[in-house]
This record gives sequence, structure tokens and C-alpha cells, in this order.
Amino acid sequence: MAALIIHAHPIENSYSSVLRDAVLQAMTAAKVDHTVVRLCQGDPAGVAVLEGVHHLVVVAPTWWGGMPAQLLDWVQQLVGPLIDQQAALASPLAGVRTLTVISTHGSTRLKNRVQGEPGLQLWKRVVLPLCSADAAFRWVALYDIDRGGALKREEFVGRVWAEVTSALSAA
Repeated sequence: MAALIIHAHPIENSYSSVLRDAVLQAMTAAKVDHTVVRLCQGDPAGVAVLEGVHHLVVVAPTWWGGMPAQLLDWVQQLVGPLIDQQAALASPLAGVRTLTVISTHGSTRLKNRVQGEPGLQLWKRVVLPLCSADAAFRWVALYDIDRGGALKREEFVGRVWAEVTSALSAA
């Protein structure tokens, strides 16, 4: 079992990095081989990084209803050719059995629902179908982070660790 963690945040000492570290701790505790790609730090992230990956975990904030530009660019490069030539190309995500997306939102869950939850929908409707036919999907989101306090953020770190641990044990 190999895991790939995609982290997209331009500031290394951000809350997003704390969430990434919680994912790393869960992977280490479960003794899962893993690779971390930090898109905003210039790590290479071509299709080759997906070879042999069974667990894909994406950690990124949601800003203004969307994902960071580097993550959106990575997704577009990954799935763009598949959308244009679905029958001709095999999906590089075909081996992925669990897709876990961890995100934070400044707005409330209700506001996100009213806006159509574009981030969630992209992962569920575009990326997940390119994974293994029986792939499990987890959306782990902290809403209203702008008004939440330290306790809310600390509890969410524990939830991230628990969700990743659960995803690894279920696969």
C-alpha cells in the first residue's frame, strides 16, 4: 500500500501544514509508505508520482470558493487529457482505492452549499470516477475557520488524523 499526499499552500508554517503533518503522523502510525508532494514549494508532481499509489490524500484550503492555483493546475494537467480522449488513455488514478480531500473554508457549510460546493463537486464528479471502480471518497472539511477558535482548529486536527487512519484501515 502506497500513499501520496498532495499539499497545496504557499506558506510552510500555515494551519494547512499542521493538517498535512497530522496526515503524515497517521500514515507513519499505520506503517504506510508515503510520499509528500508540496505543490506550492515546487515539488515535482507529474503523472509518475501516481505510480503504485493506492491512497491519495489532498490537503489544501478553499479560498474564495476554489482551490489554490497550483492544485487546480495539477488537477487540470492530470484529468484534462482524459476528458478529451477518454477511451484512448488509461487513468493514472486507476489504482487509487481511497481519495481523501482535507480542506478548510472561511465561510460556513450553509454558504458553501448555497454556492454549490464547487471544490467538493470537482473531486466527486471529475476526479473520483477516474480512480478505482470501488474507490472510497472522504471529504473532510472545517467550515467557518475565520470565526472558529483554537479549540475548533485543534479538534479538527484530531478529526483529520482519525479520518485518515480510518480510510487506511478500511482499504
